[in-house]
Amino acid sequence: MILKKGDKQLKRICFLIIIPLFFIIISLINFNRQFSGDSPESILLKAFADSGAEITSSEITFTGSSINKLETANELKNFYIGITEAMGADKPIIPENIDNEGFEGIELKNENGKYRNYTLRALRSIKGPDIGRCYVTLYIVDSFVAPGLSDIKNKVTGIFKEFGINAGINTCLTGRYEGRLENSRMNEICKSIFKRTAARKVDGIKENNLISVSAYSKSMRESVVVEGKNVNLNFAARYNSYENKTYIWLATPLITTEY
Repeated sequence: MILKKGDKQLKRICFLIIIPLFFIIISLINFNRQFSGDSPESILLKAFADSGAEITSSEITFTGSSINKLETANELKNFYIGITEAMGADKPIIPENIDNEGFEGIELKNENGKYRNYTLRALRSIKGPDIGRCYVTLYIVDSFVAPGLSDIKNKVTGIFKEFGINAGINTCLTGRYEGRLENSRMNEICKSIFKRTAARKVDGIKENNLISVSAYSKSMRESVVVEGKNVNLNFAARYNSYENKTYIWLATPLITTEY
């Protein structure tokens, strides 16, 4: 079969279209394989592992509110018992009752755990325009950082939903390196993390011993708006001269702890 000039040009155009399209499809397949079924917490742990840092702790915070729920003593009791059981406590911890000018509710602190400490606060507004609304915060700190972050999140989220609480969730991992890492090395670590999470940089600062970068990744799903921009991944690194260690923090959506 002899190809005419027009046929050759058509074949060339098809080739130029198909080859790039092929690579786009392959990239999408790889992206889906990388993140399919992975929770933001799992992705965060994998990205942190790429950094090579010694992981020292994890923090996960749930914040939300509920209307026409957690109004009675029995509801509050069932709620905090469910939370303590989800945290793996041997028995429910009796909370402290709070009753002040604008709010009433409970605060529960478990700071005696060897590995996991948590604080639960449920306060119902008794005055003002939000009267009747109950505000809930659960702050969990793990000193061993198990891969069970997703399990904890799912259990707690289930309990929150049972009581009509739509929770916002913030997760932060902390780690360290021996000695002082050069800025170039910090930049490499940041790039590897963003590559793993398919994130793009939104903003960043670098001053003295501190590097802080915010980014957005579709793999992390939910995001917050900071200065008009979507952000759901935050990386920071700082050298501690007293300990001669370089600390890093990786969070979704934001680092809320002091660094």
